Amino acid sequence: LEQIVRAASAMAMARWPGAGHDPRVWEKVPGSPVCEADIAVDTFLKRELGALLPSAGWLSEETVDHPERLERGLCWLVDPID
Repeated sequence: LEQIVRAASAMAMARWPGAGHDPRVWEKVPGSPVCEADIAVDTFLKRELGALLPSAGWLSEETVDHPERLERGLCWLVDPID
């Protein structure tokens, strides 16, 4: 788990404006910004955490919620770069 989180952190920091990048930012809905780092880290975490614990559900700020997560005993709760 620590390796996954560290890799996700490195991905986010590599795309952060302070690292010399100008990230693409848009609004999912008015007042709710998202950037390419959010999506990249979310995709990475969903894949890696899902492989680590396949029986767990998934709830993330950046992906559509699926009600079947409620039927699982565990759930990953993710806000990718926050």
